[in-house]
Amino acid sequence: MNWQRNTDGLAAAAQKKRLAALTKTEAAIKQLLRQGHLVTFASVAQLAGVTRNWLYKQPDLKARITALREQSPAQPPARQPASEASQSALIRTLRQQVKALRQEKESLNQQLEVAYGLASRTPAERLAAEPHPHLAKTEQLQTLLEQALKENQVLAQQKQQLQAQLCGLESLEAELAALTKQNQHLFNKVLQLTATDRDQEQRRFAQARRPTKQPEIPDVEF
Repeated sequence: MNWQRNTDGLAAAAQKKRLAALTKTEAAIKQLLRQGHLVTFASVAQLAGVTRNWLYKQPDLKARITALREQSPAQPPARQPASEASQSALIRTLRQQVKALRQEKESLNQQLEVAYGLASRTPAERLAAEPHPHLAKTEQLQTLLEQALKENQVLAQQKQQLQAQLCGLESLEAELAALTKQNQHLFNKVLQLTATDRDQEQRRFAQARRPTKQPEIPDVEF
């Protein structure tokens, strides 16, 4: 709201400055006409205290000065009837001045209404209408805090999920250890059985290779 009032104030000041320049320019043109001098951009700018560049940027003034400059200065210009272009330029200039004054009046009325409204408000209402910078910072911090709390909740859920997965892994490790132990026991049994079978096979092989004892034949005398 303060920024808006400052902008309106700058616009109003610029408009006042322009109106003052237009008024001085009109007075300078009238003075040159009364004194019978030639109306040129240089003479008008010098007498009105404005720049020629500014005069060139004002379409109505530019058209009027150009029309007056083309008139003959032999007779006093005040006695000569104004040209149609000059009259039209003067009318447009006056209309612009009226329009600018109306805009300035509306701007001042708006500023006055705002001033009356602020004067009738309580301090609490003024504070609510124009938030303090610290309040905005507090709201921002509160928003960040809420976001942090939400992130903490998400992290807590992820932690619970990881703990559940860890418990599952521990259970799997216990089962794996039990299976490993059982496999080792079975492997030992297989080794024992293999050794027993090998010993038995070796004994059978050894017995098979032993020479058989020939039966004794008794001597018979003839």
